[in-house]
Amino acid sequence: MANLVIDIGNTFIKAAIFEDDDLVFTDQYPLLDNQIIAGVFNSHTIDKAMVSSVKKQGSEWETTLSQKQSLFILTLRWLKV
Repeated sequence: MANLVIDIGNTFIKAAIFEDDDLVFTDQYPLLDNQIIAGVFNSHTIDKAMVSSVKKQGSEWETTLSQKQSLFILTLRWLKV
């Protein structure tokens, strides 16, 4: 089982893939687009995906990702007390 984790920060977008407890892939991008998402899916079998972000959501690649996989999105608004 492989899990894709994407962390959208203020400067970079970081991606990692975990197979069970093993980290098998990491990379960082200044921007993320459908071509990069397609490349990740072509080189790995992804079972689940999670996105963590400090920025506004709604990117085209998020729509593509949610169509391919079950997607969990964690944003700052979830942390409001």
